[in-house]
Amino acid sequence: MAAGLFAASLIAAGFVTGWVWLGVEIVPAYVLFLVLNLSYSLCFRNLFALDVIFNSVTHPPRFWLGMWLAGGGLAWDWLALVFLFAVGLAASRRSVDLNDGEWKSRRSLPKYSRSDLLVIKSAAFALILMLWIVIQPTFHTPYIVTVSAYVVCVGGIEAVPAIRAFFERIWLR
Repeated sequence: MAAGLFAASLIAAGFVTGWVWLGVEIVPAYVLFLVLNLSYSLCFRNLFALDVIFNSVTHPPRFWLGMWLAGGGLAWDWLALVFLFAVGLAASRRSVDLNDGEWKSRRSLPKYSRSDLLVIKSAAFALILMLWIVIQPTFHTPYIVTVSAYVVCVGGIEAVPAIRAFFERIWLR
C-alpha cells in the first residue's frame, strides 16, 4: 500500500513538473508512457512474445522525447529502429535469463525455447534490414549504427562468449 502511494505521488510529481517546465505539449507523451507501462505491468508481462513487445515499446517514445527536447522533428523510421533494436535486446535478455535459471523472475519465461527467442531476434533484425531497403534514406547513419549495434550486442550475446558474459554481469547481478 505504501509503495503504491509513493509510486502514485512520484508519477503525479512527474506530470506536474513536466507540465510546468516543458509545457502542456509534454503531457500526451507522459500519458503514453503511463499507459504503456501499466499495460505491460498489469497485462502483457506474463504473455508469450507480448512481454518482449511491450517491454520494448516504451523505448521509441523515450527516444522521440529526446529528439523533441533537442529541437528535432519526428522521424518515424528512427523510432522503428529503436523499437526493433529494443525487441532484440529484450529477447536476448530472456535468453540469458532462460539459460541461467532466472525463469522464476518472469512467469512468461518457461513458455520460451531458445529457438523461439532466436526467431524473435532474427525477425527484428530482418525488419531492420527491410526498413533500410524500403525507406532508402539519404541519411544512412541511423541504420548503420543500428545494424552494427544489433550485430555486436544481440548477435554477440549468441555467438561471442565475452559479450554474453558482459551482459550476464549487467543483467544477472
